[in-house]
Amino acid sequence: EVDALKGTNESLERQMREMEDACGAEIANYQDNIARLQEEIQN
Repeated sequence: EVDALKGTNESLERQMREMEDACGAEIANYQDNIARLQEEIQN
């Protein structure tokens, strides 16, 4: 039972890291878009 829970915990931690990576990439894209739009507004 403990081993099964450890496996579940490892799987959930891996999923969380993958989601954090995906969110980080998405945020970076938003920041790039914001910077580009701000440049367009100023020009």
